[in-house]
Amino acid sequence: SSDLDIIPILKGDAVLEKVTIDAFQQWRFAPIPKDRPQKTVVGVITFNYVLR
Repeated sequence: SSDLDIIPILKGDAVLEKVTIDAFQQWRFAPIPKDRPQKTVVGVITFNYVLR
């Protein structure tokens, strides 16, 4: 696993935001292979919800 920072960009419902961050923190990402240049990677992940 690798270290990551979570920065919510779009604020929404506080309960959904907490559930999303809690779930996201369980994700694990493979580190960049040692034979590749090591650098910081930044990305945006969008979560869409349908409330029923």
